[in-house]
Amino acid sequence: MGATCSIMAGSRIAKEGRTLKLVVAQHPGICGPFGPPPSPDTWMESDLKTVADKFPILFTTATNDSAFWPQPYTAEHELGCFNGAKLNSSKSIFVQFNAASCSEDNDRSPYLDSGHNCPLKYFSTNPESPWVLTTMKLYTHMGGSMVSNCADLLWGKGAKSLSTDSNVEKLVQYNNRGTIYAEE
Repeated sequence: MGATCSIMAGSRIAKEGRTLKLVVAQHPGICGPFGPPPSPDTWMESDLKTVADKFPILFTTATNDSAFWPQPYTAEHELGCFNGAKLNSSKSIFVQFNAASCSEDNDRSPYLDSGHNCPLKYFSTNPESPWVLTTMKLYTHMGGSMVSNCADLLWGKGAKSLSTDSNVEKLVQYNNRGTIYAEE
């Protein structure tokens, strides 16, 4: 439950007035009050909002993530939680990778690397890792500068940007300019 822990730790750090450069939540458990793990460890939409009001956040899932409900309901619920947090003034990105890019390839046998385990794919075949790395570079190395190649890749509309990645099925972006980009 590392992604759920990322959201909860980010929320706690924000409430304590401390700082972070970025929060990454790859395939978190569904939000509560009844999502896994059981309360009080379930994250709520308000926790995500607390994080996103203070720190940039990258939130990923996959269409074929069936860790909590049959596919595609886990991804649909996670998108509902993301949108329900009302992150309209933050630097927040929700990315749902398509089922084909997160399908089982047997490269990690006996472990599965499809759906919920898509982040386990090798870097060369993982649709998520390049975007996690780009986000990390933007908010750590580049200090969040929106005048950078990383910002263009993450927030732009160019040929190699996140918004044109063929592995992405759904993308919702709220940036610090107040602009909303949603492709659902």
